[in-house]
Amino acid sequence: MALDHVANLVAQHAGKLVGTIGRFNQTAIHVDVTTRQCECVHLMRIDDIEMPLQVGSAGVTRNGIPKLIDVAGHVRIVHNRELRLNFASSLLPHLYFLIGRNSTPAEYQESHRGYRDEISHDASKRQKVFQSVARLWIMSNEHHIPVRRTARYFTLGDPNREIKDVWFACHGYGQLASDFVGEFECIDEPGRLIVVPEALSRFYIPKGEGFHASDAKIGATWMTREDREVEIDDYVSYLDTLYNEIIEGLDRARVRVTVVGFSQGGATANRWLTRGTSRADRLLMWGSLLASDADLNASAEFFRKVELTIVYGTRDKFADSKMIAGYEAVMKEKGVAYNIVTFNGGHRMDRETLKQLAAANS
Repeated sequence: MALDHVANLVAQHAGKLVGTIGRFNQTAIHVDVTTRQCECVHLMRIDDIEMPLQVGSAGVTRNGIPKLIDVAGHVRIVHNRELRLNFASSLLPHLYFLIGRNSTPAEYQESHRGYRDEISHDASKRQKVFQSVARLWIMSNEHHIPVRRTARYFTLGDPNREIKDVWFACHGYGQLASDFVGEFECIDEPGRLIVVPEALSRFYIPKGEGFHASDAKIGATWMTREDREVEIDDYVSYLDTLYNEIIEGLDRARVRVTVVGFSQGGATANRWLTRGTSRADRLLMWGSLLASDADLNASAEFFRKVELTIVYGTRDKFADSKMIAGYEAVMKEKGVAYNIVTFNGGHRMDRETLKQLAAANS
């Protein structure tokens, strides 16, 4: 059979499951199967120019999704000879074929009404079906491209050569730097510069379900679990760039640098200092512990040069006493030097405690 007539493998009016895909660069394909018995050609990928293509049986009971996806519509060939599927256009018309015994939606609906209703109302089965169909995406290739971003930050204090105390403060999840900077007004004084960068990803915080209202609060996040390593690299690079811009106008030999990270900003600050090129004299982990992916063995060496202080409220719902005690035991076992500072409060900043820490740094 000529390859440009692959569509003829499916009998006329059999659900229109295959469209003509054009010529391959080979002249013929030999298929010894009968389409009416739900046989299929496995057209997922062509790795080389050897023929014939593999032919597999779709099975009689259609138990599961055979061999990923056997039949799909709107197939095209790209330069690397991968067959790509138009997911949206092939999903709904062919789900009947993929999960049923018949090749057409009409036949499936007529002979499997009960099973169709079961699939429609059984969320778990429906989820499994769509997960199986989603395997189509394993053929896609992930790429990354650097882009130029404009980040914003806020400052308290006047950058000049007389500055001796510089603070970088990383906000928590769902906060904005414009709000977080207000927490540090209590320690704003001559000779001190406070820099509050804002995370690169902003989002609306809806008050309830559905779309956000026009007055919905806006927050920012340093990262999510999706593509996390790339997001971490991005914010480390961003914070290093900001650090260099701030320090460039100061006499670094005379300046003491404190980095404070609140909540999610704590893990951010921790990763920044251990992965980036910026140098700090003190790290304040506020309402946060060292990042979950931190190498505590390496941290022991790092915190011999950088003073580590863990700050938390005694009523912080994310830091109960048992958890802190267990974490301290691990830190001591690994030889990580640290200080503990507590205050009477929950998961928040505390200005009196902040004043005390600023005074100790003078």
